[in-house]
Amino acid sequence: MVKKFRFLLLLVFFSLGCESNGDGCEEGYVRQVGPDASEWCVEEFKEDGIDKEYRTGESYYHQKYGLITYTSGKWTDKHNQVIWP
Repeated sequence: MVKKFRFLLLLVFFSLGCESNGDGCEEGYVRQVGPDASEWCVEEFKEDGIDKEYRTGESYYHQKYGLITYTSGKWTDKHNQVIWP
């Protein structure tokens, strides 16, 4: 009985440790919820990666602006406002 309890306790700690930020996404990702209640994980935008080559349509989570998308060489927020030329 004690072995089963220890195993169960170990399993609980392991499963809690896998969800690093508590929202079900891996480290470096943030959960987003769409208007139709769909959910997905989006990578956090890293300021030091600004020189990286992005493809049109790529989306990231920005700490200040929320979900941002790279479109035609510019970053736009969810309201389609340009936030970064």
